Amino acid sequence: MFPRRQAATALTPLLLLALLGIVLVLGAHLLGQHTEAGRAMDLAAQQALRDPRWPTRRVLLVILGLVSPFALAGSLAVLVAVALRQGRSWTAAAITVLMGGANVSTQLLKRVVLERPELGEGVGNTLPSGHATALLSLGLALMLLLPGRRRIMALATFLGTAGALITLWSGAHRPVDPIAAIGVCALWAAVAVPIAARDRCPRAGRPAPTLAARLGWAGVIVAALIPAAIVLARVLARRPPGTGYAVTVILLVATLVLVTVALTARAARAGSVVGAAD
Repeated sequence: MFPRRQAATALTPLLLLALLGIVLVLGAHLLGQHTEAGRAMDLAAQQALRDPRWPTRRVLLVILGLVSPFALAGSLAVLVAVALRQGRSWTAAAITVLMGGANVSTQLLKRVVLERPELGEGVGNTLPSGHATALLSLGLALMLLLPGRRRIMALATFLGTAGALITLWSGAHRPVDPIAAIGVCALWAAVAVPIAARDRCPRAGRPAPTLAARLGWAGVIVAALIPAAIVLARVLARRPPGTGYAVTVILLVATLVLVTVALTARAARAGSVVGAAD
């Protein structure tokens, strides 16, 4: 493959990641918060997704409580330390950029930049979801540290999908909140992947055997389907008003996380090929 084609191959998934991030953040904010129809669908889906049993919601809220700033900072420190121990300073910087940038920008967007129009609901802005951002950014950071490993991709997919759906199942967020969080993570992944690609990591650019690759991707898809199926089963068992909206949100969240993980993996692999050719 010629250098220009290699560069184009590396650039395409990065541009798609950035485009996906912009569309999700702006779409969730403008359509989900500034249009009457969007707010109505968002509210209907939230009410259908929220488990009516307080004991279940309490357990889910306890799980979300474990995703604290201290836990996030500790995870970041461990990943950076491992990358530095391997002599991969660019990867350590990329992990810091990804996790730090995604989580700080999420808080700035939620608390400073974005506003939710007050229409008598008594609810302030909660977009993007901090918990969903934290878990998905952690999963994507693991992919930068251990590129090309389908098990890590499956873990990232599970973390992203489960984190987003738990915020909805517990009633802590509206559907547009984790959707915007996925967008934030996609944007910062597009920034971080080229930084990590400056480190030599041959495994990321080594194509897996066809059967192993297919089985690996099957595992990644299953990792998204497991949390989606659990929440979907709970919703369908109750069939509350707005079930159709809830089902759409569940499938959309799982799909968006899968796409983000796949594009990040593709960008990391393409970037390592270009780096190895330099």
